[in-house]
Amino acid sequence: MGRTGWGLALAAGSLGAVAGGVLSLKWRSRRAILVGCALMSLTAMTPLLLALAPYTWVLVVANFVTGVGGEQAGVAWYSTLNEQIPEDRLARVYAYDDLGSYLALPLAQFATGPAVLLLGLHATLYAGAAIILLATLAMVATPSVRALVPKTAEPLPASEDPVPR
Repeated sequence: MGRTGWGLALAAGSLGAVAGGVLSLKWRSRRAILVGCALMSLTAMTPLLLALAPYTWVLVVANFVTGVGGEQAGVAWYSTLNEQIPEDRLARVYAYDDLGSYLALPLAQFATGPAVLLLGLHATLYAGAAIILLATLAMVATPSVRALVPKTAEPLPASEDPVPR
């Protein structure tokens, strides 16, 4: 694959995220957080394809799709936080969310090198894909995630409603 191919694959992921952002302007599922959690399973494609078929064009397409899904998940996550968390607690929830993300990602990246030395490259890639899929399954299997729907917007009083009814 090489540096150029990997650069193309990463760029395709970024383009996919832009496309996912544009898509989120037009479409939003009633169960956005459930769909977003399920779409996170797409991120397992990268380690899986690196192990099975490390071809540039396959990874470019897969990373584009992963970017679309990841952005949809991000929009669902942040929209849900803003809808469901009381305003006076929102900053604290965001802080805990960021703390978890900023700790988990580098720790996982740090553990990858020793995992490759202990398990081998392909086993580590398969394990990474499996961890992603199991975490996604756990999120989707959570009853509160499956049941969560956006709060219904309360109608404005007639005096403040900009559209006469």
